Amino acid sequence: MNHFSLISDYLRELTHHQNIYMSDCDQNLKKRSLIQIQRALVKCQELGDEKLSVVATIIETIENRSRQLEQDLENLGMFIWIVYFKLSMLTYYVLK
Repeated sequence: MNHFSLISDYLRELTHHQNIYMSDCDQNLKKRSLIQIQRALVKCQELGDEKLSVVATIIETIENRSRQLEQDLENLGMFIWIVYFKLSMLTYYVLK
């Protein structure tokens, strides 16, 4: 089951128990509905925490890749500079 259907199920459950709680019924039924509302909210919180964990992992991966690309670019720049220098020296000695 995907997260969207889970959220949808939890929201339906919350709405159902909210309607029971708000209706004119006995206190025991209201108490049970309130407990079910709390359970559904805990499930939603857990699902939200899981999603935040996934997002944090994605952000960390992106930051690591970004640092690696910056390092590769720096290394490439140094490589180009070395090649340029060697070509310059070679040209100097060939033309001399």
